[in-house]
Order: sequence, then structure tokens, then C-alpha cells
Amino acid sequence: MSDLSKIPLLAQALVACRLSRRAVLAMLAETDQQLALGVCDVVESMTKIAGKTIDRDSSEVVLSKIHRTRSNQAALQSLHWALEAVVAAHRPSALYGDEPATVAAMRCIESVSDDPRISAFQIAIVFESDIDLLAFACHEDGIQLSDSLSDHVFKRLPPCHALTLGEPRRNPEDDYR
Repeated sequence: MSDLSKIPLLAQALVACRLSRRAVLAMLAETDQQLALGVCDVVESMTKIAGKTIDRDSSEVVLSKIHRTRSNQAALQSLHWALEAVVAAHRPSALYGDEPATVAAMRCIESVSDDPRISAFQIAIVFESDIDLLAFACHEDGIQLSDSLSDHVFKRLPPCHALTLGEPRRNPEDDYR
């Protein structure tokens, strides 16, 4: 997968949020979906504001109200990590190893990848295209590492559609049980 570090911190959080939104659209039932999409909207709005202290507790409370099942676990976990990515992007600490926002965004991607109904190829396509689009829009708008994202950047992005859920990937070891 591409290197997330080539885009600003809040753009990294937006990549995670967009992947979470796609997973939520695919995996959650209608009422739970509306709650989770509200959290996605909050995360997205936080990418437009730089340098603020973020209170994630209210979004975590909303997420805790959604009953976790095997079929929605990946979407809810990815949304948790998208929220962590945007919170970390608002308090960058590049002094110690990996950037926390990048790590949280990668964990978001790993969470969605853990669902056996989602193809790694599909994740790679949406992930890489979002990074490329954001890298171009941020460069075009002169957005630096810790800057907030402008409306110009958001206008460059296509809408998010649900991920396609397929049959779980087969494990060859299961054939011999």
C-alpha cells in the first residue's frame, strides 16, 4: 500500500474516515448506519479545523450504543480508528517514532481488511485513489503537514459508496478438516 506520510495529517485521517464510511454503508443496518454516519460526519468536519483540542467522548458514546456483531465489527472498529486518527492529527508528536495519526489510519485500514467478505484488492483501490486525490488537491491548495483541509480539497473528492461484500475468502486449510 501507498505511503500515507506523503499527505498531510488531517488528510490521513480523512482517508481513514472515507474507508470507514464505505464500510459503514456496507455493513450496518439502517438505524445503526445513521448513528455511525453521524460519527463519520463529525470526523470529516474535524479535518477542516487545525490545532484544536478535540473531544472524542461524545462520538465514542454514540459508537458504544451500536450493538457489535460479527457482520459490523470491522466497520465499527475502523470508525474508532478514524476517530483516533483525527484526534492524533490535532496533536502531532513527531518527536517519538511513528506519527500517531498515520498509525491510527493504518489500523483503520487493517480493521476493514480483517473482514473476510472484503477483498484486499477493493481496499487497495479505494485507499490508493483517496491518497492520490488528496495528495493532488492538498498540493494544489498549498496545504502543509499540519494544516486543516479546505473546501477546495473536499470538492475534489467523489462521494463514498458502500464497499462490496462478497463471500468470505476461503481458507485452504478448511478443505482438509
